[in-house]
Amino acid sequence: MSARFGARLLNENLSLNVSKNVDFLGWYKQLVTKSELIDDYNLPGFYILRPWAFSIWEFVQKYMGERFQEIGVKNISLPLFAPFMDKLEERYEDMFLN
Repeated sequence: MSARFGARLLNENLSLNVSKNVDFLGWYKQLVTKSELIDDYNLPGFYILRPWAFSIWEFVQKYMGERFQEIGVKNISLPLFAPFMDKLEERYEDMFLN
């Protein structure tokens, strides 16, 4: 890394200050936020996918969709928000594990 690039990282606070080996979740959050892949949203656990992240998501969907189709996996749609997670979890366990 050049000295000029390193100085830019420090000036713009783009360097990661959490160790991946010590706090993987904190490290990952910093990585995707500082690389401008996501933005925070005002609900805990929800994020806004920025253009690069959305492009990656579309690529993964297309790639995996083709692989799944080749082996006969069918798509399903599950609720996005689940206010009664315990009941929902039981239903999914019954549906998929029994």
